[in-house]
Amino acid sequence: MTPEQQYILDSTTDHRRLYAQFFTPYHIANIMTEWILQKSTLQTILEPAFGLGIFSRILKHKKTSLNIFGVELDNSIYAYAKQICGSDVSIINNDYLRTEFGHHFDGIIANPPYLKFHEYDNKRYVNLINERFNYKLNAFTNIYALFLLKSINELTDGGRCAYIIPSEFLNADYGKAVKEALLKSGTLRHIIVFNSKESIFNEAITTSCIIYCERGKTDNNINFISINSISDMECIPDITSGKTYREDLIKTYAPSKLDPSIKWKNYLNYTETHKFGKFISFTTFAKVKRGIATGANAYFEFNAEKAERYNLSINRLRPCICHCTDVKGIYFDDAYHQKLASKNKKVYILDTNIYMDKFVAEYIRMGEKNKINKRYLTSHRNPWYAVEQRTPPPIWVSVFNRTGLRFIRNVSPAVNLTTFHCIYTTKLVADDLLFAYLITDVAKQFFSYNAREYGNGLQKFEPNDLNNAIMLDLRLLPEAIVDKVLTLYHKLIKDEQPELIDAINKIFDKFITTNDI
Repeated sequence: MTPEQQYILDSTTDHRRLYAQFFTPYHIANIMTEWILQKSTLQTILEPAFGLGIFSRILKHKKTSLNIFGVELDNSIYAYAKQICGSDVSIINNDYLRTEFGHHFDGIIANPPYLKFHEYDNKRYVNLINERFNYKLNAFTNIYALFLLKSINELTDGGRCAYIIPSEFLNADYGKAVKEALLKSGTLRHIIVFNSKESIFNEAITTSCIIYCERGKTDNNINFISINSISDMECIPDITSGKTYREDLIKTYAPSKLDPSIKWKNYLNYTETHKFGKFISFTTFAKVKRGIATGANAYFEFNAEKAERYNLSINRLRPCICHCTDVKGIYFDDAYHQKLASKNKKVYILDTNIYMDKFVAEYIRMGEKNKINKRYLTSHRNPWYAVEQRTPPPIWVSVFNRTGLRFIRNVSPAVNLTTFHCIYTTKLVADDLLFAYLITDVAKQFFSYNAREYGNGLQKFEPNDLNNAIMLDLRLLPEAIVDKVLTLYHKLIKDEQPELIDAINKIFDKFITTNDI
């Protein structure tokens, strides 16, 4: 039994989650140590998120002369680590971000904690790193980025750093300042991104990447390496040492060609189709907004049974899709809504802008008795029970997905909660034509470049991820193509056959891939 397996048996899941303890698999840790060991004059090593010291144990086994130092915050795992490592490693029980600045090491290697901004004292730590290194990190920065940026500033000349972290910073809004700092440091050498369907850590739903940095020349090219299989993974040491160059796995860029303001996933999937001049911003044709956030869905949602229980007339409630699983297919109309209502689905919300009577007032008083008005969102509204106003959007789009974005054409009076995002069109082209394009693989591929990826293939899109995407300029379509697409679309909404979507997809794909407009 490995030390990690024993610790998992002896500790609780809650404790490990509190300290964001997800253990690096041996084969990953072993590969990462190779980057550090490629430095010929390696003497001093730091493992700043020590845990049970998987990296230090491997390094010490491969090169016994190393002087290794570790920092670990959690008292419990620190005691385990001391027993396991003995005198081979000098470990201190402290918070790495609060340890003294100014020490330098030939190698720094880590799997840092993964804590979102609301899970740690972000104001204190973000300000500390900003002030120390003159960065402009925002308050939403994940703690792992703070560890990484402190470490690259603690490398000796020629020193190397290897970090395994979630890849969300490549695409997240807070990642812009992190990427700016990495580029400014001149240390970034390789970004190794694992396929989103591969979850490195069993207990964490996140997509991982490995960052390799080296202090020295600042004009080195930066490699983006895509890892899709175990065999790809085994090539990493040869790729990063320059022994082999896998064109199928690597995209190489000069630092000056990398734009920190865009999603860096684009550099893994770089496409030159935009050179044909057929692509424009998605916001030319539509704008995406999130759905209605009530702050207390269980209170505001209604089905027929609940409405009757509280003497509220169904006709006085607002039609609303509260759960994405209630909507099957790609077309939603009033008849569909009525069908859901007849099955006692929660397809209404309380909206006091529509109607107020003594029964509604009584229901509001009940909410106050149950402290619904004291919740975060409701407490910031005046009055607390006044939900956000939205006009029914003509198109809905899924927030999370594993099989590609899901678009639904809405021709009903229903609004939606945050289970979907709302797409409001600019009417530059017909809504039906825009929707017909959106449901194709062609469209989804371009949106996918802006996705936020988590483990096991899970993708998430915030409204601006979609707003910032590119799409085909539908105004360039000849009238004959428009007519053909719409004919197929009208057949599709009556009989949702996959071959009809395939036929629409082929039309757009052919138009995109030819230069002849």
